[in-house]
Amino acid sequence: MIANAGTPLIWAGAIHLFAGNLFIGVAEGVVFARLAKCSYGVSALCLVVANYLSTWLGLLWLFNPQLGFWDHITIENLREMLALQVGVAFCATLLVEFPLAWLASRWVQKAEAEAQARTQRSLRAPGFVSVVRGHFLTQAVSYLVLFNGYWCLSETSVMAATVVSAEDLLPAGVAIFFISEDGRQVYRQNSTTSDPTRITELQAVSNQHSLLMAKGEEEWQVVLSRPINNGNDNLTVKVLASGFPKEKCPLLASGHPLCWPQRPSDPAPRLGASLGEWHYFGDSWGYGLTARKLVYEEPGVWRPTVAEEHRIAISSPLLGWVAHEVTTLPNQMALFRFGPSQICLYDPETNRIALFAKGRSVLAVLE
Repeated sequence: MIANAGTPLIWAGAIHLFAGNLFIGVAEGVVFARLAKCSYGVSALCLVVANYLSTWLGLLWLFNPQLGFWDHITIENLREMLALQVGVAFCATLLVEFPLAWLASRWVQKAEAEAQARTQRSLRAPGFVSVVRGHFLTQAVSYLVLFNGYWCLSETSVMAATVVSAEDLLPAGVAIFFISEDGRQVYRQNSTTSDPTRITELQAVSNQHSLLMAKGEEEWQVVLSRPINNGNDNLTVKVLASGFPKEKCPLLASGHPLCWPQRPSDPAPRLGASLGEWHYFGDSWGYGLTARKLVYEEPGVWRPTVAEEHRIAISSPLLGWVAHEVTTLPNQMALFRFGPSQICLYDPETNRIALFAKGRSVLAVLE
């Protein structure tokens, strides 16, 4: 596990779910009791229960696969969808926790009751408007503190990147193969000015299939494969394209074409003979796509200097995208899959990012 944004965020989320709600509920209970003039003890107890209830109900709702809420979030609407999520979560919290806040408001403070008795005033619980106002202010303060705390732990570098059209970043002479988002078709797209071409259809939907290079009789082929023998070998299901010399294939650091699925931490394969200055690495724990500009300053020194480093990532309490299936294109930009199904292009020099297509198992070759 990479000890960066993902690690403290995971710990903070776990503590919040199981123990943090206890302390948050007590703090909210004290604030609410002060505002609504009700019992501190009863208010704390009710809001502790309310916090656990709203948190777990919220998780069950947000991550319900039938809703498909997260499937509609892309780099192009990320800010708007996250703002919508925060707003919806706040409103839902107000509604779910209000009955318990109302219950707590029925117990007035002992000191207030004694004062009322001494002055022979009638003993009355706070009215509906007072309870609503106190509940809203309590939750607003709580959300502000929690939001800022989680924001400091989150990795949101992708939100600082400029989203552009894929035509601005994709070089000419590159053919890109990918499996569709629903896992049923394989597409080939030679440029972003034309629609992708469907070249085959899978007999059954499976996330085990991948696109790889395989050695043909004379040259290399793009094949649809699936793992066998516990994933140590890959069986060619279908040949999708052939006739590629080695120098037109995605090449690993060893100089060998990409014949097996990438591991997230491996350096990205490259297209073209030139190694270039930019080197890319994927991730599996919310670290995002890492771009490093390596410079060999002194002759004979094998260890390069990291002149620049950029990261494209989103890792927050409710949304995190891993970056994998990375390829270094001939123009030194990165082609990669971001999250479950976004095939993206990234230019570290200008911090620009583009959405190329929706799919997975992306593989690029030179035409």
